[in-house]
Amino acid sequence: MPFRAESIDDEIPTVLFPVETVSRELDSKLAMASALAGRGVRSIVGHKEVIDYAGRNSGPLIWQGKALFSDHSDDHTADHLVRNGSAIMYMQDEGGVFQESSWRENVIQKHHLDHLRTRPISRVCTWGKRQGEVISDHAPEMSAAIRVTGSPRFDICTPKFDWMGAEIVRDLKDRHGPYILVCTRFGSIAHADGLHDAFRRKLNPRIWPKEMDMREVTNIWFRKWHQDVHDFADFVVMVKELSVNHPRHRLILRPHPSEGLLFYRQAFAQFSNIEVVREGNVLHWIRGAELVVHSNCTTGIEAVLARRPVVNFLPAGRDRAGLDVEVAREAGTPAGSIPEVLEIAAELLAGNRRPHEWSPHAVSMLNNLRMDSLPILADETLAVIRERSLDRSRIELPGRPLVRGIVRRALGRPEFPTTPYIAAKRPPFDATRIEAVLEGCRSAGVGGGRIRSFNTRYVIVDPD
Repeated sequence: MPFRAESIDDEIPTVLFPVETVSRELDSKLAMASALAGRGVRSIVGHKEVIDYAGRNSGPLIWQGKALFSDHSDDHTADHLVRNGSAIMYMQDEGGVFQESSWRENVIQKHHLDHLRTRPISRVCTWGKRQGEVISDHAPEMSAAIRVTGSPRFDICTPKFDWMGAEIVRDLKDRHGPYILVCTRFGSIAHADGLHDAFRRKLNPRIWPKEMDMREVTNIWFRKWHQDVHDFADFVVMVKELSVNHPRHRLILRPHPSEGLLFYRQAFAQFSNIEVVREGNVLHWIRGAELVVHSNCTTGIEAVLARRPVVNFLPAGRDRAGLDVEVAREAGTPAGSIPEVLEIAAELLAGNRRPHEWSPHAVSMLNNLRMDSLPILADETLAVIRERSLDRSRIELPGRPLVRGIVRRALGRPEFPTTPYIAAKRPPFDATRIEAVLEGCRSAGVGGGRIRSFNTRYVIVDPD
């Protein structure tokens, strides 16, 4: 059995934040922790595996995030939380950027509605009004728990958070000179675990609502995959042409977290001004870029919110009806061909910015396009604390299994068994970086917070 590395039992309400992809999620969850600390609430932000352990072995507290249900067994973290008297505020980190034709089905699947509807959930926090309508239509009994909150990950993209990582942005610009950031989103084709992996995951019947015909799911997925294959080929050629046409700029090609790096590095090995990287938070790369190029990617939304010039490559010539990605398809100046990408890129790099306006349709799916998420989520968290009388916490955080842990340390292996793919998504936390984010949040009036405890897998942020 694991020995308990840290135990807490006191009269401070506590929220758990699981982190699946550190580069994408950590800063926004630290901002949320700061906002809550300013209102007397403790937060524990940590690797998904650590927070899962804490949720199963602690209580009463509040879980804010996803990672509640297993795709492979009936041993669900949500059930342990309920048994321990904890409250669940479900929030999907991928809560609305899906293809138009299968948007409703993906909202239902991503929010695990067949699981949520059979358990006492305090809140279902949605990115937008439309998600709430889909959830309420599919599971009317959950209507009272739905709140439209948006997502903190988009709050921190706006210029008022430019201080967040400003020194990192300066370093990127010093190291790379003027650069174009090119972001891919082809996990269905170039997945780190192989081309087959997307089919293994997406066609797993356990992740889809029971009433959905798997033949329908299969048709949806194959249609998406077919389009992605063609978009992928066009995008790769576009990157090559962009490199040739802008030899004085460095092209920073940043694959999606689910993609491998090897294909891109091999494909562009002969291009001296193309560098394939995944280090750090993509938001820092966005803020330092002279131009961001994407194709139906969430990164494009973040770049527009950060007020960067953006090209959205949506190759024409095939019937794209229903296949583009909601919200992301509106992010930036659209280009339907490689020559058009080159023309728009040259115009934007010359300083000829184009105005951007989101449609009401997009706003209905991402509330951050009209208001901030952090204050809404903080209010809802305090409301749950009052409703459930969660004014004290008992917390158990994991250590290593005593004998097995000594062996793993001696062999230089990670404390939790992992794969290269998982290790790349959840690298060790950096104490200096976390303290800088919390200090910046205090200075910017986001909230408060002090580090009570830190290790490379989690940080405990207490009220000041």
